[in-house]
Amino acid sequence: MRPCLLVVALALAACAPTAPPMTPTPVEVAPAEVAAPTLARVVPADAWLFAELRDVPGLFRRWAGSDDLAAALGAAMAAEIGISPRDASRFMASIEAVGLMASGPLDDPELALVLGMSQTVAAEQILRESLFEPAPHRAYVLSDATLELLELEASPVIAVEAGMVVLGTNDAVAGIRGLAAGPSLATQASFRAAWAGPPSLLTALFDVGAKLREGPETRPLAARFFATGEPLWLRFDLEPVAQLRLGAELAGPAVPRDLFGPARKLALASRLPSETIAYLAYDSSFARSGDEMMRLLESLGGDELREELGELDVASRAVAGLSLGEVVDALGDEGVIGAMMPTTSHGRGDLIDGSALVWVQELATTPVAQRAVEALFGAMDGLVSKDVVRREGGYDMALEVSGRHVTLAVRRQPGIFVLVAGPPAMVERGLAAVLRGDRQLASHAAHERTRAALDPARVVQWLDTTRALDLVQRERPDIVQSLQRLSRFGEGEAGGAFALAWADTPRGTQVGLQVLDLTTMGLVGAVGIHGVRQYLARSKLAEAEATLRLIGEAGMRGSGVTPRCASSLPVPAEIPQGHRYMPAPSDFAAGGPREGWPCLDVALATPIRFRYRFTAGGPYLGPARGLPDPGPRGFEVAAEGDLDADGVTSLMTMVATPSPVTGRLELDPEIYEADELE
Repeated sequence: MRPCLLVVALALAACAPTAPPMTPTPVEVAPAEVAAPTLARVVPADAWLFAELRDVPGLFRRWAGSDDLAAALGAAMAAEIGISPRDASRFMASIEAVGLMASGPLDDPELALVLGMSQTVAAEQILRESLFEPAPHRAYVLSDATLELLELEASPVIAVEAGMVVLGTNDAVAGIRGLAAGPSLATQASFRAAWAGPPSLLTALFDVGAKLREGPETRPLAARFFATGEPLWLRFDLEPVAQLRLGAELAGPAVPRDLFGPARKLALASRLPSETIAYLAYDSSFARSGDEMMRLLESLGGDELREELGELDVASRAVAGLSLGEVVDALGDEGVIGAMMPTTSHGRGDLIDGSALVWVQELATTPVAQRAVEALFGAMDGLVSKDVVRREGGYDMALEVSGRHVTLAVRRQPGIFVLVAGPPAMVERGLAAVLRGDRQLASHAAHERTRAALDPARVVQWLDTTRALDLVQRERPDIVQSLQRLSRFGEGEAGGAFALAWADTPRGTQVGLQVLDLTTMGLVGAVGIHGVRQYLARSKLAEAEATLRLIGEAGMRGSGVTPRCASSLPVPAEIPQGHRYMPAPSDFAAGGPREGWPCLDVALATPIRFRYRFTAGGPYLGPARGLPDPGPRGFEVAAEGDLDADGVTSLMTMVATPSPVTGRLELDPEIYEADELE
């Protein structure tokens, strides 16, 4: 493990200016200018990014369950850079708060890390003994030998002041040490708004509007969404439950206003069955009419959304005799969509086959709402058959989905509409919980604890983290240990939630996001990272797809009932493993007028991640891996890769085969894949 101090130093060195090390004069640190102690008192007012982590000793104790973490980090630091373990441990134990600031241009910022210290003796001792050498006025820079070793042109500066250690670029550190010449960030109204209320463990602000207004390309975006110039802010706390809050003020011509009434504590989800593992609850009460909401969505969504809404409107009029806007007017205050999963299962198949979906929607008490429900149920009454059965208060439909027998049940009660889809047994349990008013989820302690901690919101997504971890254990056991470690920050069994809220203000629209439970953040992060990795891997396939089509079209030129060109040699000779290969001109020179790459007139000149080959008549790569066989009169274009360098290769092919009508070759537009993300 690299020590925190050294890692940050080396990271900042890459963006340090090339000016010689500064020689600042010591100044008296300005007194605190906000009620709560904060490192912002030593940050210049022109900083556009500032984040502060407080109570570092308490965080260490909470993470490790004791005071041993600071000692362990100190020991690792000492071993890494060859200093006294005693000094290193004293240094780690003396860190009380950590601040990060950025100022200057967005594309070349001045960065600084500020450590609030209970004492700085150990820090100075470490700096004297390590890779840094003294500079004037209690400042330190990397030695020339270290700069040369790390191939850096300039060094970050470390300065020691009373009660703090500052590390950063020359200008950033000079700005902090020379703060007596100007106001601090703590005097700014934007800072005071973000830091209002009880101190948080982690607080941050980012003046996104100001930075967007700096660039001509991004200035229109700032005008459309950030006209008031208020910064984004973030707060993270562990008490009374682990939670993250994000907030922003949006204002401008692209920000709709007057859409909703006051935010509410969404409560309909408490009616869901106990098997619910996750749900999405939403506020469906609008301050505008349904037709106005549809016009707004069309204006914001563009042609594609306008077309989709038009199709839904046609379907709504055909089924219920109501416009889509009138259907929106029929909605009540809130709705919720929940996912049910069996609490006991023997494998992934049981979970999939046993899962059900529950939708509960409150209805408005208006003639339009009554007409909408009557029209829907009247249409279903005309579908009664052996697969559509009348039930008390609604209908059951028998469906087959991907080989599964599924029941879709719809019911109505005064002021409420219910739809449940899934295996018959789960459908019955879902209906019973909602229609009888058992409020089964209301007896779920973790759910109610989470719901009580949520602020009023427009949208809430809840997840039963205990059961979700069990599912992840089956699919991704490698990440469960890390996720369970996060639960040390929780307060016993917890359910996690995301809550999104927005409210109109005289200046703009306040938008807020609240996240409860660190395990939920970890689960979502793990899924997100997995998704990003999949996306990045999939994006690399674009090269292969484009190249296959290029070679396939080249193979078709001049071909009749058989390929015009004979097979080529593969390029490169070996499959690239996790890297890109830069082709040489000689790679595509092998062959002749009727053979290989010269015949195809293909020569790639940019780096490639796959090995490509053109095969006429065989032997082909695809059939052995379940892909199409072009036959003796066809051809195959193949791309082989090893994107993750694990020795398992991917294969993508395009094929041309004789037409059964004309006998002439036809290129199949489909790209066939085997283990394509390998």
